[in-house]
Amino acid sequence: MNNYITEINIDCDRQKLLNEFNSVELVPYTPSRPIKADTWFSYQPDWLTLTIKDYSNFPEIKKIKDLIMNTFKLEPIGKLFQLSKGVEIPPHKDMGHRSCINIVLSNDPAPVTYKNYGDVVYKTAILNVSKRHSVNAGPQRKVIKFQLGRLFYSDAVKIWNSKQLIM
Repeated sequence: MNNYITEINIDCDRQKLLNEFNSVELVPYTPSRPIKADTWFSYQPDWLTLTIKDYSNFPEIKKIKDLIMNTFKLEPIGKLFQLSKGVEIPPHKDMGHRSCINIVLSNDPAPVTYKNYGDVVYKTAILNVSKRHSVNAGPQRKVIKFQLGRLFYSDAVKIWNSKQLIM
């Protein structure tokens, strides 16, 4: 296991996920917690987002949320993110969670970059977001993200791998 990203397989209908993603209006990113200075992350109209509070209009996304709940025994926070074409997300560590599961819906996504690991193009993965990472500029990027709270990346990977052996 590397310390940054682990690709995983989740049985889902990507077209249904994309349809659900495209059915809602996203808003410009603003941080959920106060930040000390005015940065790229203060207000970002090129990085749109939505936190899912009610899954009734997202049945395919809910299936994945339920799988994550059953696997990790925690309530993940589901979010949608859309990064505009040609926009880069600068190096950062995520706030409020240590690991997440990302599902990239774009056909030709730009890679995520970890300083000491390099570029990784993935479709579905567990990410260590407590390590500095960035997203390169590229085509428009659509991602469904499930934040795994205080769960450390290494623990998330171990739990995922042990549950997959049983299934």
